[in-house]
Amino acid sequence: FQIPGCIDELADNFDSSANINDGSCLYAQNYSLHAQANLMSFLSLPEDNSINNVLPLENNPNILGILGEGVAAQPLPNGQWVGSLSHIDLTKGYWVKMSQDDSITVIANEPPGHIDLEYNLGFGANLISFPFNGAYDINEVLPPEVIWVTTGVIGEGVGATNLNGQFVGSLDSLRGGKGYWFKLTDPITFQFINPDELTTRLNTKENKIK
Repeated sequence: FQIPGCIDELADNFDSSANINDGSCLYAQNYSLHAQANLMSFLSLPEDNSINNVLPLENNPNILGILGEGVAAQPLPNGQWVGSLSHIDLTKGYWVKMSQDDSITVIANEPPGHIDLEYNLGFGANLISFPFNGAYDINEVLPPEVIWVTTGVIGEGVGATNLNGQFVGSLDSLRGGKGYWFKLTDPITFQFINPDELTTRLNTKENKIK
């Protein structure tokens, strides 16, 4: 007989007795933040991505405010967020200001990390996320068409400048859960190169050479 429940062992509410997935799986992603400003992004979000649902203030009393690209939100004494930032976007980066060292946890209906996010960037500075779990060489996960219109990338306390198609500087890798300013000479729409696809491409190239 069928027992509905969460059958994904990676989910926080995995049900070992269930044998049919009922869509109830939940995944908790923790982000460790320090006092003052943190440049971060989100690896997963619930279906309701409103800021009041993603970051309920009763669970996050040490958040002083959030700044995005051209938007912002701050907490009110009544436990609600107010401001032009009403929803959290997986493709965006955010400055999250904390009153003290603390962590925030986001409960999502999907596991953290995405390989299919599409980014629409404009001329000038764009504050964006990095969608993969882990850290990857900046020169390997950016498509060539993005590299040639990006003059520099800035993270929290680190940066890299594009010199003839190679990024050099203290920022040598992009990490999931962090936010980055990309400075562009032209608008572009793109997807980061999936590390798995990159490995396949490299292997294919090496096989052709041999």
